[in-house]
Amino acid sequence: MLFCRTRRGTGKLARSLKAKGYDAKPIHGGLTQPQRDSAMESFRRGKVKILVTTDVAARGLDINGVTHIINYDILNESSVYFHRIGRTARMEADGTAITLVSLEEMADLR
Repeated sequence: MLFCRTRRGTGKLARSLKAKGYDAKPIHGGLTQPQRDSAMESFRRGKVKILVTTDVAARGLDINGVTHIINYDILNESSVYFHRIGRTARMEADGTAITLVSLEEMADLR
């Protein structure tokens, strides 16, 4: 799962990944509920390997088998980080969380 800060960023990143041959779908609050449900179901069944999402998928979803969480954008609130990374390493499984940070964002990260 790749987490982005904005709906626009989520859609743009998903399109970019698909253009490069990666199996990715976006999910964010700007999509209809049936669109979000379809993307989630595709991800759960393994038909889609990369779910690019806003924090709409950070809480309240039970998704088994998520091995990696990538925070593509740094977080505005540190508490959201725990909800995001909580999507992986569930049920005593291993998982990896990565946060990408540019030099310009280092002050914000601190």
